Amino acid sequence: MKLRPKQVEQRNAVEDKWAEGHRSVLMVSPTGTGKTVVLADIVANQRFKRTLVIAHREELITQLEVALRRVGCDVGVEMAERTARTRGFVEPQVVVASVQTLVAGDCNRLKSLVDKPDRWGLTVIDEAHHAIADSYRIVLEHMQQNVQHRVLGVTATPDRTDRLAMGAVFEAVAHEYAIGEAIEDGYLVPIKQRAIMVESLDYSKCRTTAGDLNGRDLARVMELERNLHAIAEPTMELAGNRKAVVFCASVDQARRITEIFNRAKPHSARFVEGNTPKDERRQIFREFDRGDFQFLCNCMIATEGWDCPSCEVVVLGRPTKSRSLFVQCVGRGTRPLPGVVDAATDASERRAAIAASDKTHCEIFDFVGNSGRHKLVNIFDVLGGEHPGPILRRAQQIAAESDEAVDIDEAIELAREQERAEQEKLELEAQAKRARLRAKVKHSSRMFNPFDVLDIAPPKQTKGEAASDKQVALLAKFKIDATEMSKAEASRLTREVFRRMNAGYCTVAQARILKEHGYSTEVSVAEASKIIDGIFKRGRR
Repeated sequence: MKLRPKQVEQRNAVEDKWAEGHRSVLMVSPTGTGKTVVLADIVANQRFKRTLVIAHREELITQLEVALRRVGCDVGVEMAERTARTRGFVEPQVVVASVQTLVAGDCNRLKSLVDKPDRWGLTVIDEAHHAIADSYRIVLEHMQQNVQHRVLGVTATPDRTDRLAMGAVFEAVAHEYAIGEAIEDGYLVPIKQRAIMVESLDYSKCRTTAGDLNGRDLARVMELERNLHAIAEPTMELAGNRKAVVFCASVDQARRITEIFNRAKPHSARFVEGNTPKDERRQIFREFDRGDFQFLCNCMIATEGWDCPSCEVVVLGRPTKSRSLFVQCVGRGTRPLPGVVDAATDASERRAAIAASDKTHCEIFDFVGNSGRHKLVNIFDVLGGEHPGPILRRAQQIAAESDEAVDIDEAIELAREQERAEQEKLELEAQAKRARLRAKVKHSSRMFNPFDVLDIAPPKQTKGEAASDKQVALLAKFKIDATEMSKAEASRLTREVFRRMNAGYCTVAQARILKEHGYSTEVSVAEASKIIDGIFKRGRR
């Protein structure tokens, strides 16, 4: 299979990191951008000995087996009743294994499969954000008895809710491809958000466990009858005839929302959960892919190892503080329809092909309630890029106030325009204020020469750069009009004003009156006041 230019870049980045001496590296690539294809190419062309590829779900194991066989690898599977061993020997060059199978029973399957670690040169971990778990560490410690052994992790979501460092497993990130970049490159469809306010949704009392909303607390909120209907009814209305995957906080929520869908629109919904038999689960996924029903409700099942390019709507029937979980959910709807971008030669052609297809974008239904102290993840956290926090918050507010689905880039650009307009308004108000200040100074100040009043010589250079607004405003406080002065003149007067203040001499306004009547200006404020009082008593107006 021919790799795309970005996939070639990813493969080369991984190999470069290994060449630099890093034994374990991570590759980050969004759902739908073909990270399994890159993984398979690396394994097929690797110069190591045998390769072990591990994952944690049957669906992932099956995908990996198919992808590796497609590039010509000799593949065996070690999972449940399936084994890659024959008469005690491992024959395939590549083994795809379930991590649970390997570590079960005091790691008997692992020790039997990999009895001699030095015969194995590479371990690949799919959905590598799980690699921090003890089960994966046990496998890696066993494999890395071979000091030449290397590790590759691939994932769409490198951050974990429990904040344990991925650096405990991977020495370096070889390549990171963001979902926003993939959309811009035309490999994923654009994302629109529809924020739906539900007054009865109140997450404020939910506790936080391992970095996300506590499961039981959240389930109690989402399973309330009024909240079930508040999610199901707008979903049916707004989705139209489009296929939608609905993510729920609990099995009970998924089951009951399915019942609401089917009462309103018979046979429109099915649900899957962890205890759904594997054969039945596979059948439900196939039927959804075919379009036999419209709404697929699930509880933490459709987040990994399942692809459905024809799915156009992602319903977030459960809020989350986890960016990883949010990205996994959104990723179920970002693939373009099959064959749409294959013939395009560049990003602009791919984007045009998507815009002309039957699936022009993925729409996210985000149900908004009272989050209280919690910072819940939203699509702007994922696609916001380097935009400042205030811009993203403004864009999120724009989306929340809109009655339509909002394009994320358009909302951010509108937020930027509003921010610029407000800044321009503030600057115009500041300029008007400065103009009023200057007019007031000119109006209230008698015409006098401040250099004469203060008995100082003006600077030799009286022309040049004009006095700054700051200088004008400062001297205005001392009844000196500097609006037509040069910067040098204003600086000379400012120094003299502060010298007089430090010496305890009278104000400039007092000095002007004293100067007019022939008195010394180097007297204290109190003494100047007495002299001026005497002047006024003698009839000065």
